[in-house]
Amino acid sequence: RIQQRQQQRQQQRQLDFDGSSRSLSCISSRGTSRHGSEKSCLFTTKVTSALMASQSDEENNDDDITDNKNNKPKRESRFQIRRRLKKMVLHNPIAWGAVTAILGGTTPLLPTQPAQASAPVMALPKAEDRDPGTEAMQEHERAMRTQTQKDLDAMAQKARDIERTQGPGARVKFEKEFKAQQEERARKKAEDFIQLKRDLLTQGIDPWCDLEGQRQTILHERGVDLAEVDGTPFNYEAILQKRGSQQAQLVQKAPHREIIKLMVQDMKNRNVDPLQYFESHKDQTMQILEMQAPMAVTMVQQYRANMEEYGQITKPKPGEVSMKEKLAAIQADPKAQKELAKQQKALEKAKLKAEKEEAKAKAKAEKERLKAEAKAAKEEAKQAKAAAKEKAKLAAAAAVAAGTAAASARVAAVESAVPD
Repeated sequence: RIQQRQQQRQQQRQLDFDGSSRSLSCISSRGTSRHGSEKSCLFTTKVTSALMASQSDEENNDDDITDNKNNKPKRESRFQIRRRLKKMVLHNPIAWGAVTAILGGTTPLLPTQPAQASAPVMALPKAEDRDPGTEAMQEHERAMRTQTQKDLDAMAQKARDIERTQGPGARVKFEKEFKAQQEERARKKAEDFIQLKRDLLTQGIDPWCDLEGQRQTILHERGVDLAEVDGTPFNYEAILQKRGSQQAQLVQKAPHREIIKLMVQDMKNRNVDPLQYFESHKDQTMQILEMQAPMAVTMVQQYRANMEEYGQITKPKPGEVSMKEKLAAIQADPKAQKELAKQQKALEKAKLKAEKEEAKAKAKAEKERLKAEAKAAKEEAKQAKAAAKEKAKLAAAAAVAAGTAAASARVAAVESAVPD
């Protein structure tokens, strides 16, 4: 009976293999046009091996394979064979990998690992706008602050030496002289700054709106020539001028500067201070500088013709005496000329007084700035010294802790080595 059952299983297995081969031949023939006959054979061999491996799980089920009444092999329908084959292929990784390789699918032979979560996608931080001119001026200010601190330290050391050798009175005198020298330098710098702006206006260059005027005033006040700093409009203008380009402001703004020059001459003829006027009328100056070139050329021609004929940039009103006639009359009349000289002297005196007051105010501001810079430098040095001291203290504490830990480790090692 056992031999009979073994024969029945062998016959059933042979029938199953025949049906499986026919079904798999249909499946593999679909991929033959794309992958060739070699892949089809490989597919049939792999799947057949997988089916043979899976047949061992069904050997214990005798009732599903044989018929107890007739003792003959039980034939299965094609539907049952396809369903069983489909179940075996889908639940067998090796068979499923072979099907995928033949049909050109993207499913890998082995199950893929789940994707790992990545870091959140974040926008890049916005880059800060760099201003090379501002950076150059800040760097120069830091250097000047350091130099000022060095000068103060040298002065303090010299004052201590004078006190030690000549007495306290000599030190007080030296400190007063040093302070007076600082105030004189600040006053001279303020006066030179005012004169620089007047000279620029005489040339037709506005100190506040014109690019060249801004460059020269910054050079005088901050000590930095922005024409030598790459990436600034002043440097670009210097490059254009060096090349002799027609796009340089030296060429483009020539008629506009001529207009300002004629306006300054007109104000001087009428005893009007051009510095105060242009300082308080920057909007009008910008309108002149932004004027189109043909219009500026036409205005220059009109102003120049009026200046030669009337001594002023505008035509006098009907019945009004022109500035040219007034100046001629004053020159012809000694009394009127003396009166005019007196008025001009008074104006010059008032102007000088105002400039002196302004220079004094600027000198005071400069003094306060230097004092603040010296105080800031001193505080910065103090903080750096405290930080270095604290760092040294922490390093010493860390060294002591490390030494204690090492000693404890050695003691523990010795104790563990000693037998109980």
